[in-house]
Amino acid sequence: MSELNPYVRKAEQIALLSAAIVGSIGIVELIVAQLTGSISLLADGIDAMSDAGVTAIVWVGIRISRKKPDSLFHYGYYRAENLSAFLIAIMLAIVSGLTFYNAYLRLFSPVQIESPYTALATAFVAGIVSLILALIKRNIAVKSNLLSLKAEATNAIKDASGSFVVFISILVSFQGFTQMDSIGAMIISVFIASVSVTILKEATLILLDAWDNPTVVTEIRQVVESIPGVRLRTVRLRRSGPYMVGEMLISVNPELTVVQLAQLKMQIQKTVRNKIGRLGSLMISAEPDEGNKTPFPRQPVP
Repeated sequence: MSELNPYVRKAEQIALLSAAIVGSIGIVELIVAQLTGSISLLADGIDAMSDAGVTAIVWVGIRISRKKPDSLFHYGYYRAENLSAFLIAIMLAIVSGLTFYNAYLRLFSPVQIESPYTALATAFVAGIVSLILALIKRNIAVKSNLLSLKAEATNAIKDASGSFVVFISILVSFQGFTQMDSIGAMIISVFIASVSVTILKEATLILLDAWDNPTVVTEIRQVVESIPGVRLRTVRLRRSGPYMVGEMLISVNPELTVVQLAQLKMQIQKTVRNKIGRLGSLMISAEPDEGNKTPFPRQPVP
């Protein structure tokens, strides 16, 4: 596997910091929700606490994925990051269901919110902090190509949106439509469910070795067949944590020596790696092509 992406370490650090910040926000929201009686703020607090746990799982997954291959896991621990994303989706689905159920029950017995300005201020600050964290995590997730951190960044955007929904719900409820507090909590539960489905789909595809990006396959084929004397027969790709790994079968001039074939494979590796980022390992097998007598180009003498 290629050298560790330098942004993976940053992703690990932001995940740990985010868990502490989001957990603190959740505790504050839960306390204020108990004091004010706001079910939507309670839902947002529960969501924040679950997100803190989710982020902790992300941190553990990234931490484990950095371990080097050993006698048990010959290909490394990169899939731990994908597994953590799968666990995130399951956890969010459970939180979504519980939140919706409790909000539905409160819909038929609404409660007047006490100290609404305190509840409004709490929801607004939570939304701003979540939005800032989301932008930071999204930037690092794109650079590190970590699925779990991308999922967490998406979830953080959902948190910010949810907090602003809570803000509006409390404001409307304060104006006399008390059921709006419950409706806001139900909206949050739908946000959580949508994020859960998206993460679950992508994580499942990766864990099952699916590859749904034909553009990359086309680019690799064009790059490989641009090398004189090389024909690409098959190429198979899959994701492993933040990296892309694969294998290919090429056909070449049967008169190539072992040394020439080794040099040709190195050239293909270098060319593909320069064109396609995030390439971890690429296993290349060769078969003779009797109709291909293209001479191997001489390598420049250093």
